[in-house]
Amino acid sequence: MSEVESAAALDRTGPNTVSGLLAIANETEFVLEVCSEEVGDHGLREQFETLREETNGVLEEAEYREKAFEELQYMIDRYPSVVNHFLELEPVPNELRNDLDWRDRLEITRLELDPYFDLHDEHIRIETLDEVLRLRYEQEIDTVLDERAGVERSYYPESFWWRHPSKVDEELDSSSNGA
Repeated sequence: MSEVESAAALDRTGPNTVSGLLAIANETEFVLEVCSEEVGDHGLREQFETLREETNGVLEEAEYREKAFEELQYMIDRYPSVVNHFLELEPVPNELRNDLDWRDRLEITRLELDPYFDLHDEHIRIETLDEVLRLRYEQEIDTVLDERAGVERSYYPESFWWRHPSKVDEELDSSSNGA
């Protein structure tokens, strides 16, 4: 990706975008679920609910909802390239984290926009590419496990399978032992 393409991608998917705001809110929620179970919430849940209301309020504005939809379309359009180059670009640790962060952002944005738009076609495109990503991920599970510290996010929902390499590895072991 050229510098110009990288800058354009950051404009559409960076932290100062609607999808960036949605990602931060969701990632905070994932962490908060685990932390409040482990150490108590100490008022964090209340503070988070305020943040969540503000985030949801953004999507109530048609202008921001449309902007988030454009960002989602851009991410989906770029997803084939992400899948195609998965674990091929150097340095592998950085590229692996970037690719999985991209996939996180794509999923979070899709989930957040689902109540507002008919995303049936988008879901099919994502699911189809996920099958290829999963195949490549499983083929390179040892490389992914070597980078577990930058990949594994046990506090993410299980539907984010790419953030649970240990579980994917266990499933692969089970299927090879059972076959």
